[in-house]
Order: sequence, then structure tokens, then C-alpha cells
Amino acid sequence: MKSKSTGFLLLFVLLSTSFLSAQDQLPPVVEQTLKDLGMIPFNDLVISVDFSLPGLDGQEFGLASYPDSLLMLNFWATWCGPCRTEMPSMQALYDDYGSRGLELIAINQREPLSMVQDFVDEFGYTFPVLLDGPGVIGFQYGVRSIPLTYLITPDGRIIAGKPGAQDWNTPKVREALEVLLDYYL
Repeated sequence: MKSKSTGFLLLFVLLSTSFLSAQDQLPPVVEQTLKDLGMIPFNDLVISVDFSLPGLDGQEFGLASYPDSLLMLNFWATWCGPCRTEMPSMQALYDDYGSRGLELIAINQREPLSMVQDFVDEFGYTFPVLLDGPGVIGFQYGVRSIPLTYLITPDGRIIAGKPGAQDWNTPKVREALEVLLDYYL
């Protein structure tokens, strides 16, 4: 039965993508770059869901707060070992590419402000951290496990996702980011 349902799913995906126009699909150079980045490219047009969440200072932020940026949207929690492992490499990217148009937004899932603030202060993270206390935004973005990272273009299109932790501070990732920043910004 599993192979039959897998076959139907594959047929549905193939049929639905065959009706997309060329502008609704990723250019080959972007698709390959996303694969080089270790992400899963979304070849179909996926529009991001805007939101408003409080930052650590209480100010509200959302996707619209970062116009003209390539967004790396990361869902995480302080108790998550893989999240903790990847965060220093995220900080390195933010330090080096933040001024070039890469915006990194870390959305904490279901933890109180004091716990998140203590964690961020302890490790000295400076990228924006937003609080999704009830987990509503995580639910809207299909977060079922963390960490989960999405890459969103300046026009609001989600072009890739990456479940699980990754070392974001490698030469291969940096080369891929250079290509993406040049392409989208």
C-alpha cells in the first residue's frame, strides 16, 4: 500500500509542477546553489506567511521588517542540542553577511523571554531573536522538529528549507551565499 500511495503522490507532484511557468520555478543556478548549501530547494512557488512576533526587547518584528534582504529564518529552542550546535556558525554568517543583505532571524519556539534572553546573553548572539511563545508561527511554517531553517527571497518567496542542524560557516556555504546574494540583491 505504501508504494501505491507514494506513486500517487509522485504523480500529483509531477502533474502539478508541469503547469507552472518558468518564472515560477527556480533558475538552475539557484537550485544547484541551494543544494550546495545543503538545503532542499523548493522548485514550486511558495509564498511566505508574514507574521508579527516580539523580539527580546519587546518590539514587534515580522518579515516585512526586513525589506530588500535575503532572509534565513531559523526555528529553534534553548533546550535543543542541535540548535545550540549550529548557532555559533549562524552568528559568524550574520557578522560577515549582515551588511551585505543577509538577514538571519531566529524564532524561538515556546520558551519564556527570560530563558531565551539568558541564553542569548550568555553566548553573545547579536542576530534578531523573536519569540513564538504559543508556537503559532512555527505551526504555520510546518515546524515539526527543530532546528528548521528556511531561505526567503526579498519578494517573499520561500526557496529552500533545511531540517536539522548545519555548520553554516564553511567555505562551501559561504561560496553558495555569495552566489545567492549576487543573484537576489
